[in-house]
Formats: sequence, structure tokens, C-alpha cells
Amino acid sequence: AIAPLLPGKITLKKEKISANETVMQTDPSEENYVAEEDPLSVFTINHGSRNSKKIAITMDDMFDTEWTWKTLALCKEYGITMTFFPIGRSLKEEDRENWRAVIEAGCEIGSHSSYHAEFKGIGEWIAIGRLGKFQEMLDKTLGFHYEVRWFRPPFGNISDSR
Repeated sequence: AIAPLLPGKITLKKEKISANETVMQTDPSEENYVAEEDPLSVFTINHGSRNSKKIAITMDDMFDTEWTWKTLALCKEYGITMTFFPIGRSLKEEDRENWRAVIEAGCEIGSHSSYHAEFKGIGEWIAIGRLGKFQEMLDKTLGFHYEVRWFRPPFGNISDSR
């Protein structure tokens, strides 16, 4: 997942996890570098502890929200929390109570963008606009502001290198 960080300096640590995949994670306990030159450095690709036996359960797109609500029912039944990554056009005011129930169940809502469009090569201002549009759509659906902390880019990339 990709997480927007709060305003301020962005400190990232590179870690190679396979021949083809490099992740960036925040780690204030080790020597880090500041990635200020990258216009998309307001995002960090993050993973949990490699020493912990935990998994992150996620669901994205939600073109058909019927499965979203069935998944939420399973979360409630088994006490599972997960992160839902809907696209903005899947967020409808008539589903307000269901999206509120996602939050009430302890699950999170992350952004999968407003219209499932490619982020690779679009530029900083277009990316910010798309993320802002998703936030507006979510807030309108919920009827209140919900701070989105996670972003999963459509098609998995935000640039040629990540």
C-alpha cells in the first residue's frame, strides 16, 4: 500500500525485498535519507514488520458493492479488521450507512483513486487532484470528513520505478 504522510519532512529508508521490488518505509530508528526531490515523495510504500506473523487483508475497486457488504459481514462475524480501497465512483450516498459501518467495525477506508485511472507519468498536480477528488467523494458519501491514510494506486504503480 502507499500511505500519504503528514506535512513536514519525509524520511524514508530503502529496503530491497526481492530482485524486482524495492519498498520505501518510514523508520525513524535508523539512518534515513530525505526524499525531497521526488514530487511524489509525499507517499511512502510501506509494509509491516518482517518479524511479526501478521497479514494485512485488503479489498480494492468495489465496482460491485454487494461483495463489499458481504466481506464486511464476515469481518464483523469473525472480528477481523481490514482495509477497503474503493474507487471514488463506487462511493454512493445511498450506501452511507454501509460505509459508516466499515469504520464502526474498526476497518479502514483507503483510496484507490477517484476513477481507477493510471497514476504512472501523470505529474504531481494531477495526482494530488485525483487524491483530493477521492477524499471529497468519500466525505460526501459518509456525511463527515474521514482522514484517508492509505492509497493503493490503480495498476500498482505511481512511476516507472515504483
